[in-house]
Amino acid sequence: MLLSSGQPSIEVSTTSLIECGTNRTSSRSVSWNHTGFYLAYASSDRTARLVTLDSSTSSARETHVISGHTGPVTKVRFHPKEVTMVLTASTDQTIRLWDLRQSTPNTVGMLEGKQTLSVEWGRDDSLSHYIVITERNGKVSVYDRRALYLNRPSSANTSVAGTGRSTVAVHVFDNLPLFVDCAIFSPNGGEYLVGGVTSHGEGMADIGAWKWKSDDKDVDMEKAPCLKFLYPAHAGPIYSLDLSPDGKRLATGGSDALVGLWDTDCMICTHMFAQPTKLIRSVAFSHDGHILAVGNEENDISLVEAATGLSVGSIQLAQRRGGAVEVAWHPTVPIVACARTEQFMGDRPPPPPIAIAKLSIAPAQQ
Repeated sequence: MLLSSGQPSIEVSTTSLIECGTNRTSSRSVSWNHTGFYLAYASSDRTARLVTLDSSTSSARETHVISGHTGPVTKVRFHPKEVTMVLTASTDQTIRLWDLRQSTPNTVGMLEGKQTLSVEWGRDDSLSHYIVITERNGKVSVYDRRALYLNRPSSANTSVAGTGRSTVAVHVFDNLPLFVDCAIFSPNGGEYLVGGVTSHGEGMADIGAWKWKSDDKDVDMEKAPCLKFLYPAHAGPIYSLDLSPDGKRLATGGSDALVGLWDTDCMICTHMFAQPTKLIRSVAFSHDGHILAVGNEENDISLVEAATGLSVGSIQLAQRRGGAVEVAWHPTVPIVACARTEQFMGDRPPPPPIAIAKLSIAPAQQ
């Protein structure tokens, strides 16, 4: 592992910062659809909302309100291929799948009884029907979204009267006494799930890998070992993982205020760098994989060169709110969106919960 040092090859500056959303709400999650036309954000008012950017006025316009949850929405994720399909997770212990082709979005699938920490789609074409969910009870589950039918219980092998169908997870890993805060599918076919694993009471965190599918028909995945590999990673829980678009790098961020950059071919941490003082909430690679955005509890978003871990700039956010709980890059251009939580100071209301930064990238001056 190398501590980042030297000079970066690029530098990044913010050309404009757009704030949107209702001032008296907070947000914990943002997601672009794969064309970059819509940005969805989760809201504490029990909705998810969609906005589009107006390039002529440098503003954001709200287009849809997704309502139906009975608790604050904590996660929102657009499908990686289908423009009008989005997942939401809420404190009401449901995960809902929405179709946005109507002026009023419709729920087309649901899972119940989920105390969701994270939910992610498979990115590869062969995985785009699957989602991986981590829960507060230590479970990591894989579901096929084609099996999510409206108003069906999510407990495995539970039939719904009159339908003859049941919602069955493709695979469930029960990891207690280990806890998993986040998980994603591995690159190149997603044979493994990759997550941040913490031992309760010990604090140290590893990157864990679970094999959830196999091309070998003679392998019984139900009898496969639960946790296949552990890689020591952080001195505290890992709150965020992201893969570079080419799948060659993995970024990790956690409570120890450190960010790790890993070579996925050999699972070696090639670079590690520290943030000023506070824990890392979110890491995200740009669409070309060259820049990593790091969201923490400070009032800025750090930008680093993905190949070296060297700082290339930062996005300064408005005061009177918490830091960037989650960051997400536009899929085609250098724009970063972030979700922020409430932080009232005196009688003044905080700024809107969503910030969208347009960036300029130039060669670094030597």
